[in-house]
Amino acid sequence: MSVAWLAQGVGGVTGCILGGYITEYGNPKTAYFIMSIMGLIIALNGLFLTQECEEAEDAEAQEVRSQNTFWVNLKKNLS
Repeated sequence: MSVAWLAQGVGGVTGCILGGYITEYGNPKTAYFIMSIMGLIIALNGLFLTQECEEAEDAEAQEVRSQNTFWVNLKKNLS
């Protein structure tokens, strides 16, 4: 889990810096092209996920999640 947080932090900082640079010095067509390529990469990555990625949770965690509805979570968070 900590590797995921590390990757998210590094990606967030890198994305902000790169986005600021492209906004300041780049062409809008270049920015749209880069963003479309990134979306394509993410979509292709999603196509190659295996079934084991979805089955990684144990049955107990799935049962707890199915019992917690939106209103139950909202009431718990607001109290």
